[in-house]
Amino acid sequence: RRGIPRLARACASANPHDAFMTDPQVEESPTALDPEIAPELAAEIAEKKLAKSRRHARLGYPILRALVATWRTEWRGREHLAFDGPDVTPAVLTTWHESLLPGSFIARDHGMAVMISKHGDGEIIANVMQRIGYQPVRGSTSRGGARALAAMLRIPLSTVLVMTPDGPRGPARTCQAGTLMLASKSGRKILPTGLAASRAWHARSWDRMIVPKPFAKVVLFTGEPIDIPPGLMRDPEAVEYWRKVVTASLDDARAQAAAIVAGRA
Repeated sequence: RRGIPRLARACASANPHDAFMTDPQVEESPTALDPEIAPELAAEIAEKKLAKSRRHARLGYPILRALVATWRTEWRGREHLAFDGPDVTPAVLTTWHESLLPGSFIARDHGMAVMISKHGDGEIIANVMQRIGYQPVRGSTSRGGARALAAMLRIPLSTVLVMTPDGPRGPARTCQAGTLMLASKSGRKILPTGLAASRAWHARSWDRMIVPKPFAKVVLFTGEPIDIPPGLMRDPEAVEYWRKVVTASLDDARAQAAAIVAGRA
C-alpha cells in the first residue's frame, strides 16, 4: 500500500528532482572518516544510489501509468490556454507542489516546459517527463537559481512553462518570489491551477504530495489569468502584494477543484 506513493514520487516528483535528493549525512560521512578515500567512497555511494533510482524508475513508470489509466479526470478552465496557433497563450501554469504528480499526467502531451535538476538522477526524471510530453529544462531554483531562471527565460513565449511556487523545499502552499520574477521578466501570465481527488494517498514529504487512488475522480482547475507587471522585483512591497494575490488564487483554484469533485460545482 505504501509502495505506490513511493514509486510515484520516484517517477514524477515540480520540482521532480526532490524525490532523489542525496542524503547530506551520506555525503558527509565518508569525508569525516578519511579524506584520502572519501572521493572513491562518495563515487561508489552515488553510483549505487543512481542504480537504485534507475530500477525504481523502470518499475515505477509502468505501474504509475496503469494507475493513471484508472482515474476519472477532468480539466476545468482549460479554455484559458491555447498551446498552438495564432492565439497561443504566453503563460506560466502555476500549481502547488502537492499537485504536480497527478496534474502533470492530466495536462500532458502539450509540450510544456518544466524545470528538472541537472544532477545525476535528474536525467531519469527528465526522461520520464519527456515520455509524457514535457520539455525538461535542466536546473533548480534552489541550486544556481539565477542560471535556472535564465534558462526558463530563453524559452519561446509559445511554450507554456510549469512552476510550483512553493517548491522545491517549501514551506508548502507558500508562494515564493521566483515564479513572480519569471512572469514579470518574460511577460507571461500566471495561470493559477489547483487539483483535488476523491480518494488519495499523501506522500510523507514536506508537500504531502497527492497520489490519487485507483478509480478516483481527479479534477484539475485553472483559474483566471493573472497579469504580473514588468519590473516587479524593483518594488518589495509590490512583490509582497502579488505574492499574496497568487497564493490566494492558488488556494481558490484548489477549493474550486475540491467543489467539483464533491459535486458542488
